[in-house]
Amino acid sequence: MPQVAAALRHGIAGGFQMDAAKPSNQLKHGRQVPWTDTFIDEIKRSLLTCRVLLLFPIHWLCYNQTFNNLISQAAQMTTYNIPNDMIKISGPIAGILVAPLIQKALYPYLTRHAIPFGPIARITTGFAILTLSMAYTAVVQKLIYSSGPCYDRPLACEQAIPNHISVFLQVPVYVAGALAEVFCMTTGTEYAYTRAPDGMKTLVQAVWLGMAGVGTALALAFTPLTRDPELVVMYGILAGLMGGATGLFWVVFRRLDRDE
Repeated sequence: MPQVAAALRHGIAGGFQMDAAKPSNQLKHGRQVPWTDTFIDEIKRSLLTCRVLLLFPIHWLCYNQTFNNLISQAAQMTTYNIPNDMIKISGPIAGILVAPLIQKALYPYLTRHAIPFGPIARITTGFAILTLSMAYTAVVQKLIYSSGPCYDRPLACEQAIPNHISVFLQVPVYVAGALAEVFCMTTGTEYAYTRAPDGMKTLVQAVWLGMAGVGTALALAFTPLTRDPELVVMYGILAGLMGGATGLFWVVFRRLDRDE
């Protein structure tokens, strides 16, 4: 790590170009460094991999809605005596069903027909699915607010009962989350491990896991919106952020699939 930090410092001083930290370039400035050109190339690979991971906090921000706000949303709906935190089980069930289909059917089919679907394309697909999921969640929340008896103040009116709208409208959200998990998290974990040089896999994995923590921290900014009747706005903003991240991710990194 000390050598990595020193190499980064020289790269920044050289105009944010890591090649400036290579021994041959450092000798031009009368400095001898204890690393090789290969070491600098490994840092460059690691930095590129970490750049690919930088938009994942928005993914985690949206995905984590299934563990908090969506459970609260279910409590506002007619659950047919099903506990409001049980509907989320549809997510793992969907994951068990769709993951083998994607791994054993979709990917081999695309390979046989020479249809490119590299890791960047897979992550972009997962991001797009999550965008649609958040947009759909906003629609469901709007339907809740449009239903009686409490309308946009669920459980807070005189009747103090859930609004008359089925909790099973949430199922597509969890199914979409399962699909996004296969395309995003599985691919992201694989990408962070396989693209990192052997000597820096631990560091890159730490960055990958750290993105989840950043996503959780971002959720704090949405705390003022996590109350009725602001939830439609919140889900709409999340859909917009995720959609923007999807487009930006594809535009910036799609060349990496072509390079492979």
